[in-house]
Amino acid sequence: MEDNTEVEPLENKINTVSENLSDKISAPVETAIITPKQGIENIEEHHARHEGMKNWKSYVWEFVMLFFAVFLGFLAQNFLEHRLEKETGNQYVRSMIEDIISDSTKINQTLEFTKKQQLALDSLSALFDNPPYSDSTIKTMYILMLKYTMNQSNVTLTKRTVSQLKNSGGMRLISDKISADEITKYIEGAEDIESQGDYFKNIALGEIIKLNNQIFYLKYIKGVARKDIDSFIMKAPVKLANNNEDLLIEYSNLVFFTSGLLINYNNKLTNFKAGIPRTIEILKKENHIE
Repeated sequence: MEDNTEVEPLENKINTVSENLSDKISAPVETAIITPKQGIENIEEHHARHEGMKNWKSYVWEFVMLFFAVFLGFLAQNFLEHRLEKETGNQYVRSMIEDIISDSTKINQTLEFTKKQQLALDSLSALFDNPPYSDSTIKTMYILMLKYTMNQSNVTLTKRTVSQLKNSGGMRLISDKISADEITKYIEGAEDIESQGDYFKNIALGEIIKLNNQIFYLKYIKGVARKDIDSFIMKAPVKLANNNEDLLIEYSNLVFFTSGLLINYNNKLTNFKAGIPRTIEILKKENHIE
């Protein structure tokens, strides 16, 4: 039996499929495109919603934490500054103790000479009270004059730490009141002693030296070493340059008056020196220094 069904050509089928695919490809596809601006707006919107979730307790807590951090920083800085000032003050006290010990040595050396000087001035004054003068008396006058009126040994106390304390305002660093008072007391005593010593050197001895030039022949000892003065004077023929009675009386009185000043100066030195061990003990105790 013959099949009369018409077979569609293969070429027609291929054309039909191509047309269907072409229709599908050419159809518009809806696509959502997000621009950068829209992305940022979405993030900000999300962040705003998140911020909106904070309540007043969160803000209070943040404030407390911030305040606490600042307060702790302040305390730490204040503690550090206080510690540094205390250490600096302690160093000043240690330096002051060293200066005081040095001053004690200086005072001992000064007293060793000034006590002899005071006795020598008394003797020199007494020699002028009994004219006429023998050769040995005049020679003794020369020796005492040369050794004890042309020399002086007033003490100059150490000012290293004192100057630093005054110039830098360091006294405020001595936090311990007892120590500060003791240092102030010591400085005042030292200044009084130096003032007395300067007067003795520049005024009293200065007046004696002026009269020395009128009463003695200073050319006798020209070129003679200080250590050889005693033996040289005792061997050489010497005499006074001026025998004016009024001048010699004036000289005797001035030397006697200067001896009195020296007694007062020596007493000040002795009393000041006696207080040094107590001052050192107080400064060490109050500042925990061994």
